[in-house]
Amino acid sequence: MKSPKRFNELKACIPGISSKVLTQNLYELQKNGIIGKKTIPDQPEKIEYVLTEKGEDLRNLMREMRTWGEKWLMPPEQQPADSCRSTDQRLEEIDENGIKQHVNNKWDKYPVPFAVVARTDK
Repeated sequence: MKSPKRFNELKACIPGISSKVLTQNLYELQKNGIIGKKTIPDQPEKIEYVLTEKGEDLRNLMREMRTWGEKWLMPPEQQPADSCRSTDQRLEEIDENGIKQHVNNKWDKYPVPFAVVARTDK
Protein backbone atom coordinates (compact mmCIF):
# COMPACT_ATOMS: atom_id res chain seq x y z
CA MET A 1 0.00 0.00 0.00
CA LYS A 2 2.15 2.84 -1.28
CA SER A 3 -0.51 5.48 -1.61
CA PRO A 4 -3.49 6.13 0.66
CA LYS A 5 -6.39 3.75 0.00
CA ARG A 6 -10.06 4.06 0.74
CA PHE A 7 -12.02 1.19 2.29
CA ASN A 8 -13.56 0.00 -0.99
CA GLU A 9 -10.19 0.12 -2.77
CA LEU A 10 -8.70 -2.12 -0.09
CA LYS A 11 -11.71 -4.44 -0.24
CA ALA A 12 -11.33 -4.76 -4.03
CA CYS A 13 -7.67 -5.77 -3.61
CA ILE A 14 -8.57 -8.68 -1.30
CA PRO A 15 -11.01 -10.96 -3.15
CA GLY A 16 -13.51 -12.66 -0.87
CA ILE A 17 -12.90 -10.58 2.26
CA SER A 18 -16.04 -9.43 4.04
CA SER A 19 -16.52 -5.82 5.10
CA LYS A 20 -16.67 -6.96 8.73
CA VAL A 21 -13.34 -8.80 8.58
CA LEU A 22 -11.65 -5.92 6.73
CA THR A 23 -12.98 -3.44 9.29
CA GLN A 24 -11.67 -5.58 12.17
CA ASN A 25 -8.26 -5.94 10.52
CA LEU A 26 -7.98 -2.22 9.78
CA TYR A 27 -8.88 -1.47 13.41
CA GLU A 28 -6.14 -3.81 14.69
CA LEU A 29 -3.56 -2.44 12.25
CA GLN A 30 -4.39 1.11 13.31
CA LYS A 31 -4.36 0.21 17.01
CA ASN A 32 -0.87 -1.29 16.56
CA GLY A 33 0.48 1.71 14.67
CA ILE A 34 0.86 -0.06 11.29
CA ILE A 35 -1.61 2.18 9.45
CA GLY A 36 -3.01 5.64 9.98
CA LYS A 37 -6.43 7.00 9.12
CA LYS A 38 -6.77 10.27 7.23
CA THR A 39 -10.09 12.11 7.04
CA ILE A 40 -10.76 14.08 3.87
CA PRO A 41 -13.38 16.79 4.27
CA ASP A 42 -15.92 16.17 1.55
CA GLN A 43 -19.60 15.40 1.23
CA PRO A 44 -19.84 12.66 2.32
CA GLU A 45 -16.70 12.60 4.43
CA LYS A 46 -13.99 10.29 3.06
CA ILE A 47 -11.53 8.17 5.02
CA GLU A 48 -8.18 7.00 3.61
CA TYR A 49 -5.79 4.51 5.14
CA VAL A 50 -2.03 4.96 4.80
CA LEU A 51 0.97 3.03 6.08
CA THR A 52 2.83 4.66 8.95
CA GLU A 53 6.63 4.59 9.12
CA LYS A 54 6.26 1.45 11.23
CA GLY A 55 3.97 -0.03 8.56
CA GLU A 56 6.43 0.79 5.76
CA ASP A 57 9.19 -1.01 7.65
CA LEU A 58 6.91 -4.00 8.14
CA ARG A 59 5.93 -4.02 4.44
CA ASN A 60 9.59 -4.13 3.43
CA LEU A 61 10.24 -6.94 5.91
CA MET A 62 7.24 -8.95 4.65
CA ARG A 63 8.40 -8.56 1.04
CA GLU A 64 11.86 -9.89 1.96
CA MET A 65 10.34 -12.79 3.93
CA ARG A 66 8.14 -13.72 0.95
CA THR A 67 11.14 -13.65 -1.40
CA TRP A 68 13.14 -15.82 1.01
CA GLY A 69 10.25 -18.28 1.40
CA GLU A 70 9.76 -18.58 -2.36
CA LYS A 71 13.44 -19.38 -2.79
CA TRP A 72 14.06 -21.70 0.15
CA LEU A 73 10.76 -23.23 1.26
CA MET A 74 8.88 -23.91 -1.96
CA PRO A 75 9.57 -26.82 -4.28
CA PRO A 76 10.59 -25.58 -7.76
CA GLU A 77 7.25 -26.63 -9.28
CA GLN A 78 5.40 -24.30 -6.88
CA GLN A 79 7.65 -21.26 -7.22
CA PRO A 80 6.13 -18.20 -8.88
CA ALA A 81 6.19 -18.40 -12.64
CA ASP A 82 7.08 -15.76 -15.19
CA SER A 83 3.86 -16.33 -17.13
CA CYS A 84 0.23 -16.89 -16.21
CA ARG A 85 -0.82 -20.52 -16.25
CA SER A 86 -4.27 -19.83 -17.67
CA THR A 87 -3.44 -17.19 -20.30
CA ASP A 88 0.29 -17.81 -20.89
CA GLN A 89 0.67 -14.04 -20.62
CA ARG A 90 3.95 -12.64 -19.26
CA LEU A 91 3.88 -11.52 -15.61
CA GLU A 92 5.96 -8.81 -13.97
CA GLU A 93 6.21 -7.45 -10.44
CA ILE A 94 4.35 -4.23 -11.01
CA ASP A 95 2.41 -3.46 -7.87
CA GLU A 96 3.85 -1.74 -4.82
CA ASN A 97 3.91 -5.01 -2.89
CA GLY A 98 5.91 -6.88 -5.52
CA ILE A 99 3.02 -9.15 -6.49
CA LYS A 100 3.29 -10.45 -10.03
CA GLN A 101 0.51 -9.26 -12.31
CA HIS A 102 -0.45 -9.40 -15.95
CA VAL A 103 1.42 -6.86 -18.04
CA ASN A 104 -0.04 -4.67 -20.80
CA ASN A 105 -3.60 -5.79 -20.18
CA LYS A 106 -5.82 -2.84 -19.36
CA TRP A 107 -8.62 -5.15 -18.21
CA ASP A 108 -6.61 -6.81 -15.43
CA LYS A 109 -6.69 -4.53 -12.43
CA TYR A 110 -6.28 -7.11 -9.67
CA PRO A 111 -3.14 -9.02 -8.73
CA VAL A 112 -2.89 -12.55 -10.06
CA PRO A 113 -3.41 -14.87 -7.08
CA PHE A 114 -0.21 -16.64 -6.00
CA ALA A 115 -1.71 -20.08 -6.75
CA VAL A 116 -2.46 -19.08 -10.34
CA VAL A 117 1.16 -18.24 -11.10
CA ALA A 118 2.68 -21.40 -9.64
CA ARG A 119 4.95 -23.25 -12.05
CA THR A 120 3.67 -26.49 -13.49
CA ASP A 121 6.37 -27.13 -16.10
CA LYS A 122 8.91 -28.88 -13.81
